[in-house]
Amino acid sequence: HLARLRTIEFANLWEDFVAADFMDELSKLTTVTQLVARDSFLSQSILEAFACAFPNLRDFCIGELYLLPPSSWDPTPSRLYDPCLSSLCVDPGSKWPDIVSQFLSWAISTGSRTTLQSLSLMVCWSEAQTITEHLTTLGGQLRHLDLQLGMSMGTRTTFEYDSQYFKSYTAVRLNQY
Repeated sequence: HLARLRTIEFANLWEDFVAADFMDELSKLTTVTQLVARDSFLSQSILEAFACAFPNLRDFCIGELYLLPPSSWDPTPSRLYDPCLSSLCVDPGSKWPDIVSQFLSWAISTGSRTTLQSLSLMVCWSEAQTITEHLTTLGGQLRHLDLQLGMSMGTRTTFEYDSQYFKSYTAVRLNQY
């Protein structure tokens, strides 16, 4: 019925309202290629389940959120798909700045490890080393990299990188906030 639907955006979503049958219905939306989740109260496992519910998801954007601790409640859909994302955007806001590496680690553990071409991340200094390791894992397949570096959060460290490494990108933007 929604044969032209390409993007779904969830805003102000509470984990308590997410049920397994809802997730199963989402998996029927085979034309959806982009998922945006923002201003929501969700655990990381629920966000991952959302991404795995769509069979053709390519772009996943996580906006400001209020990350809930893991719970025993599991609304995982009956069928999960291994996402092969081409684009990942993680900007959790100032409340949970150190979860970016967790989402990037999850993405790398999926089929996205070989398909990810664009990353946009808000990174606090305390995550710099871990993010650097993840970027090294992805190798030269990335074409677009947008890192917003938060100097005001955590202990200041440095991104260690070889300038030759960044030459393989089509676009690199490093911002400090």
